[in-house]
Amino acid sequence: QMASKHHSHLASLSLEEEQLTCQKCHKPFEDPRVLPCLHIMCKACIESLLRGGEGGVCCPRCETAIPTTQDDLNNLPMAFLVANIIDVKETLKRGGEVCKSCDSTGTAVAFCTSCTSFLCIDCSNNHRSMKVLKGHKVVDIKELDPCHLSAKMVEPVCSKHTSGKLELYCCSCESLICYECAFFEHRLPQHQVKQMKDCVTPFKEAVCKAVSSLVQDVKA
Repeated sequence: QMASKHHSHLASLSLEEEQLTCQKCHKPFEDPRVLPCLHIMCKACIESLLRGGEGGVCCPRCETAIPTTQDDLNNLPMAFLVANIIDVKETLKRGGEVCKSCDSTGTAVAFCTSCTSFLCIDCSNNHRSMKVLKGHKVVDIKELDPCHLSAKMVEPVCSKHTSGKLELYCCSCESLICYECAFFEHRLPQHQVKQMKDCVTPFKEAVCKAVSSLVQDVKA
């Protein structure tokens, strides 16, 4: 019943809007978190369910009961792709973005997908002319597409060390970590840490195998 009562609301949304809308509060995601069932909810919406004394969270999309406590709520991974798309859409809607590459207050006219930074006319020209920045892709504001830039807009940042990027994977804890985490909390020999890029292929293969198996079960 929980999932079915959302159908009329979902029917009025486009595919993109549906993907960017929390199915509990029916608003654009704020601090979106990925549940173990892989559906997404606002962090505040999860917290409201916990305050209700239910001792866990029931996913509004698939009705899966998820035993999430306040202690491990912060460890739920952020849905960076969704958050990025929303950020870019809001920026484009708002307009008048200020250059983030220099100290001027000039209006941004372009966006560098490599620096993930909005550029004024001077910085944009410098990006296109300097040899050291030759590999950077600069996109005109009018051509900025949130679907194309979403993966570049916000890089995953450690929730414990805000200056640390999540570039490592702890195989022992099955979690993404930054270098500070690796040095202080995930040290050998108790923890086996690898570069995140070295773990991507095995995970992709596992996901593809699981999806293939699921498809076969559905066909059967």
